[in-house]
Amino acid sequence: MLSKTDNYIWRLITVFSLHLRYFFHLFSLILSIVALSFLQSHAQEIWSLEQCITYAKDNNIQLKQSELTAELSKDSYTQSKLGLLPSLNSSVNYGYNYGKNIDPTTNLFVNQSIQSGNASLSSNVTLFSGFSKLNEMRKAYFDYMSSRFSYAQYANDISLSVATAYLQVLFAKENYANAQSQENLSKQQVTNTQHLVDAGALAEGALLQIQSQEATDEFNTVSAKNQLTLAQLNLQQLLNLDHPFDIVVPDLKIPVDLAFADITAESIYQIALGNQPGIKSAEFRVLGAEKGLSAARGGFSPSLSLFGSLSTQYSNAVKRVTGTTTYDTLLIGFDAVNLNPVYTLNPTFQFENTPLGNQLKDNFGQGFGLSLNFPIFNGWATHTNVSRSKINLLNEQLNLDLQKQQLKKNIETAYADAVAGKDKYSAALKAESSAEESFNYAKVKYDAGVLASIDYVTAQNALSAAKSQTLQAKFDYIFKLKVLDYYQGKPLNLN
Repeated sequence: MLSKTDNYIWRLITVFSLHLRYFFHLFSLILSIVALSFLQSHAQEIWSLEQCITYAKDNNIQLKQSELTAELSKDSYTQSKLGLLPSLNSSVNYGYNYGKNIDPTTNLFVNQSIQSGNASLSSNVTLFSGFSKLNEMRKAYFDYMSSRFSYAQYANDISLSVATAYLQVLFAKENYANAQSQENLSKQQVTNTQHLVDAGALAEGALLQIQSQEATDEFNTVSAKNQLTLAQLNLQQLLNLDHPFDIVVPDLKIPVDLAFADITAESIYQIALGNQPGIKSAEFRVLGAEKGLSAARGGFSPSLSLFGSLSTQYSNAVKRVTGTTTYDTLLIGFDAVNLNPVYTLNPTFQFENTPLGNQLKDNFGQGFGLSLNFPIFNGWATHTNVSRSKINLLNEQLNLDLQKQQLKKNIETAYADAVAGKDKYSAALKAESSAEESFNYAKVKYDAGVLASIDYVTAQNALSAAKSQTLQAKFDYIFKLKVLDYYQGKPLNLN
């Protein structure tokens, strides 16, 4: 028998255990719901090609750096425009001197402590300097435009990279589906062959041959799945995402009957010259280099400036008369006739410190003038700047020509690849159709027991190879067409 105390303690332990178990189940339920919601939220993320491209543009670090470079160029351009305006500066000084000093307002020696101050406002504007500042402003504008198009070119390159990775995922998905279909077909054929062997229609070796093919197809399925995983991971890393996602599988429309005679590599090149940001960026760099050379040549020209200033000052040593108190007589001489003494009145004046406002008004001064400078010799700096500007201009012109040549080469290669891709895809479709008919015929004969298992496996492998080649040719052709769209300035989509 338990005592009352023990019974009470046991009941408390029981109640506590029940509450603890209830709390544990509730916590597990909440945790499961949160985890399920998290998984479902990520599992439901299905992105289209347009969404992937938009996300990549918004989050790519190098693209953001390119955008910041364009902003710096914009600030330089803004500063160059403001540099054409007059300068305006002001200064205020205050000082305390003691002992024997010079009063700054009277230029007289005084032996007292002096508090003084002055204020000035000055302005200067360049009227003419060989148009150097104007050309520097135009150069800054062209550099800014070049940086903007460089940013746009980088964004286009990212879009093409994302589209390439997206197509690789689509290819891997379809290849994995084909591998699974081939494996299921082999599994079904193993079952059928087992029935034929059990019925005595086929030898045991035929079953072993089909089982070997089934193992090969299982291996191909695993390889295809791994290829799909790597393709998805590549796209995920390209977008800099920290969680996996799925993509939209569009209904790809492949223009097998596309007439390449209606569009040539030269026509695509002419279109690309007008819409490729990289070419525009190089063209603006050439224009900027031309203005840089003009600005450097302006250093040989005289410069004319207009300047003006306002100033005033104050000192506590400055006094002013407020009145007289007494008049003393002062002998100043004698008259020439009677030699009588001549006196004058010598007043005693009263002084006070001149107020600040009065001093600022009385000492207010203005001035303006023109300054004309002639460059005679400055260590050959101007000649060196002109020489460097010429070299820079030639370099930018060569860079533009190089980019145009590379663009034409890329377009001609892409065009030839697209034409070859079309022919390759058409041939692959015919080969797959023939291989499928051959396999269907072999399957009928094999199921009837009149075809050797090795011949059946050969027909099956031929069909599998034909499907694989068709799939590769299909996506290779799609990619080549998208590259041509890229050079023509068309949006990258799979519709």
